[in-house]
Amino acid sequence: MREYPSGKGYKYGFALLSVAMAGLFVWAILNSKGDILALIVGLLMLGFFTIVLVPILRYKIILGEDFIERVYFSRRKVFFKDINRVIIENQQAFVVAREARLHISQEIGDRSQLLHVLLDRLKKFPHVQVVGDPFIISHLLIAKENNPEIKEKLATSELESSIGAVSARLCGKRWLYREFDVRTSRRHYNVVYYGRGWGYECVLVNGRVVDKKNSYFWYVPEFCFKIGNLPAIIKVRVWP
Repeated sequence: MREYPSGKGYKYGFALLSVAMAGLFVWAILNSKGDILALIVGLLMLGFFTIVLVPILRYKIILGEDFIERVYFSRRKVFFKDINRVIIENQQAFVVAREARLHISQEIGDRSQLLHVLLDRLKKFPHVQVVGDPFIISHLLIAKENNPEIKEKLATSELESSIGAVSARLCGKRWLYREFDVRTSRRHYNVVYYGRGWGYECVLVNGRVVDKKNSYFWYVPEFCFKIGNLPAIIKVRVWP
């Protein structure tokens, strides 16, 4: 079992802010001069900011061998066998079970490591769907590179046998999203263009990011990458 606490910046920053606000309302109470309304409001706000300190200081995620638990105001535990979906976005993630929904925010200090370990343990449960930002999911699912020598041999063999025997078919089309089924004489690939990132676009081959570019002002016109060892290009045309 391992604990993933919130980051120090979040914990101490918001804790100091709550203490400061509580101190402000203590000052207001002491200077209320018998005003009942000011006294009541001051006491309520003092209690509120004092209570807020509790979840800030105790916020953490506990990852066990067969469960994940979120400690905040209260404790919420979800067993792996009950999870049916994991939603991963840039700023947050959700673990969705049959009767519970567990939120993992960006305030967790080792959030990427936590999600990587979680997805690795969920491989034993094939019914679990992992959805969300494909760029982040790709990096979480692929922890280590394969042996470079073996990859080079396979790619060279594929290049020799695939030239002249390549086909591509559009099988998915949505807003800023295209999915292709690319077939060679040796195997087939799932190629995806994803243009909905926060300031970036990317291309994935079999769920793995092979090209990523920033697009702060407009969409990138062209992506050059490889499918196996075969050169490939995706051209993007987006109307204003």
